[in-house]
Amino acid sequence: SLAAAKKGMDLTDTYTNTSARLSMITGSLEEQKALQTAVFAAADRSRGSYVEMANATAKMKMLAGESFGSNEEALGFTELLQKSLKVSGASQGEQDSAFLQLTQAMASGKLQGDEFRSIMENAPMVANAISQYLEVTKGELKELSSDGAITADIIKGAMFNAAGDINRKFAQMPMTFADVWQKIKNTGMQVFEKANAMLNSDMGQAAIMNLTGLIYMAAEGFSMLLNGIGWAADHLDVLAPIVLGLAGAWLVYNATAGIAWL
Repeated sequence: SLAAAKKGMDLTDTYTNTSARLSMITGSLEEQKALQTAVFAAADRSRGSYVEMANATAKMKMLAGESFGSNEEALGFTELLQKSLKVSGASQGEQDSAFLQLTQAMASGKLQGDEFRSIMENAPMVANAISQYLEVTKGELKELSSDGAITADIIKGAMFNAAGDINRKFAQMPMTFADVWQKIKNTGMQVFEKANAMLNSDMGQAAIMNLTGLIYMAAEGFSMLLNGIGWAADHLDVLAPIVLGLAGAWLVYNATAGIAWL
């Protein structure tokens, strides 16, 4: 039960931290709520993680804001990236790696080095989109990467240019058990919005203070018990004869009472 409660608290914290990141790229609570709803919908459509999609969207808007005119555009790019990775047939680990590498490339403003190699190996559909957008071969694409010529604007343009092809191929992909489980987790995440609101309300703060007080009282009581045991141990040479004497008297009394009864 404690492990389950701890897991629930961790998920609540994850949701809270993700919401905080989205608040950094929005101007009001209403705008943040609208963006959260849009991210949940995009994660559902792309069979991806709400947390990863929200964090990537926030990171791209904060670090590559010049490439994206709005939060919706950054989210649309992230959704296309998630779908293209699914279509590419990469393992979950490879998808996560490519997702991270391309997010970092967009933040740095160009795709090169280890990030380029990861995209070529784990996200061939993204590489094809960039190649077709620039009308160059894969070999020429490598040279452009070495020169730092594959900018964030080019990557964004390539992905949106290939949106129709990406969505069409993604629609043909069968849903897996992993996809279903991810959808369940995303749905469960929405429950934590209520938990977060409760924790930050006056009633929630009062409950936390009361719980803290109860834990403190329990700790004090346990400390007193330990101190009492320690005192008894330190004075055992004095207490032992008294205890033994009382026990002996009790035995004698019971024996005498038994004889009298007979």
